[in-house]
Amino acid sequence: MERLHAARGAQFLAEGPFVRVAIDPEAFAEILANLLDNAGKWASSLITLHWTVANGLVELNVTDDGPGIPADTIEALWMPGVRLDERVPGHGLGLAIARDLTMAAGGQLELRSRDDGRSGTTAILTLQAIPKVLS
Repeated sequence: MERLHAARGAQFLAEGPFVRVAIDPEAFAEILANLLDNAGKWASSLITLHWTVANGLVELNVTDDGPGIPADTIEALWMPGVRLDERVPGHGLGLAIARDLTMAAGGQLELRSRDDGRSGTTAILTLQAIPKVLS
């Protein structure tokens, strides 16, 4: 993703513990690529990917420092073909596909404005964790 968004100077940072998630690897890659690409398109300079594990769930947050999404438009973004700005490359399909893949895996995907007082958006992906096998 850094190469894809290098011309814009976007920096990607990732942090979290080792964990396996209960989802088809190709579906997970599709979801994650979409969320990171969207964040890269809208970020001013920084995209963070942070995940935690608690109570058998993995919560993965993709946060950008871009302009954010008006609360009254978030729900419409899940509809295929809907885009906030026609000047930004894309077709408006990625979030709908990501949400469908997430739901098929029994997970949840939501978008929120940042809650730390700064501008930007956080995509929150929640999936079942695969328990560690003790040997």
